[in-house]
Amino acid sequence: MLILGTPIRCVCLILTGMLAMSALTGCQSSPRNPKTSIKGTPLERLDRFAIAPETLEGLGYRIDWRSAVPLGPNPRLASVDAYRDLVVVQTADTLLSVLDTSTGALRHSNELTDATSTLAGNTRLGELIVSSVDSDAYFIDPVSGDLLDRQSFEGVLASKPVPFGANLLATSNTGIVLLHTTASGGYPLWRFGARNPIDTPVALSGSTAVVVTRSGRVLGFEANSGQLVGENSIFMGPDGSDPIASDSTVFIASPDQSVYAFDAFDMSLRWRVRTAMPLREQITLVGSVLYVPTLDQGLLALDAATGKQLWSAPDVRGVVLTSRGEALIAWANGRAWAVSAADGAVLGAFDVPGVAMLAADSVSEGTLYAVSKDNIAARLVARR
Repeated sequence: MLILGTPIRCVCLILTGMLAMSALTGCQSSPRNPKTSIKGTPLERLDRFAIAPETLEGLGYRIDWRSAVPLGPNPRLASVDAYRDLVVVQTADTLLSVLDTSTGALRHSNELTDATSTLAGNTRLGELIVSSVDSDAYFIDPVSGDLLDRQSFEGVLASKPVPFGANLLATSNTGIVLLHTTASGGYPLWRFGARNPIDTPVALSGSTAVVVTRSGRVLGFEANSGQLVGENSIFMGPDGSDPIASDSTVFIASPDQSVYAFDAFDMSLRWRVRTAMPLREQITLVGSVLYVPTLDQGLLALDAATGKQLWSAPDVRGVVLTSRGEALIAWANGRAWAVSAADGAVLGAFDVPGVAMLAADSVSEGTLYAVSKDNIAARLVARR
């Protein structure tokens, strides 16, 4: 169990009230985190935020609320993570802002460390927010914003850890996969050296933890014990698309122009679908259908059990975020699509130039959260 105790107060933890008074000068950007600038007061930024009414109507959503995300030394947007109760927005300077989903009110905003750090992503462990930066995980109370603990991992975290019970499954850029317990300051319950960097998070299928190395080694572990249950290989590890899993199958999209399905119990190959171009966009599993963005055929819908192609939507270049009734919502680079889940027909395509990121809190009937280039967050709920 994570020992909560007295909240840790670090000199690098900047509270919301201090942020409101701080000037945005005197900080240097690093090559890893190029500095950006956002002008205007929160009210001025709110006034600049707009999504065209015809876009909202075509997608089947309406704006529920808008909220100005606090600005730190480098407010370049890094990630947006949506949950049923809160939205976590992080910028390149490690500033972590948490908004209440019901009202859009800012719960708290904390700068975790310096702006030259490598952000691995955010997740939830129980109710806690876990923010991973470099080789450390910060455990944050979602209500108060208190930093409850900071624990170190072996190597720089390649991506956000994956919760497994009260523990975390993590991968590192040195090729380590491990199960980390948060008890007693944190330590590995088991670890495995894959001898090649791992760039993507663990895909968890039941109690099987699956990782893919940069060179394409596919490894399955019993998550409790770390026992290797199976191994396979692909030509090249994922680049831009994290492996995902159902209860029995792990799906991997690779730059080797193929999407794979492996049996989660022994890593045997169930099916492989080849494409004409490298796959570098995130795949999505909605029910029994796997959606694969491709450069040559647009969006592909594959039967997750067999790999059989159900349809293709050549004009759709986005990643499927969620379903809404009989439609899918896809997104890429300031453009959104509504696509028929039945046959891939495009129901609408819309430019949304002011929005930098769009996230959903669920792949099925999800609520959307848009964050603009001015760091204005908005909640989009389905029209009734």
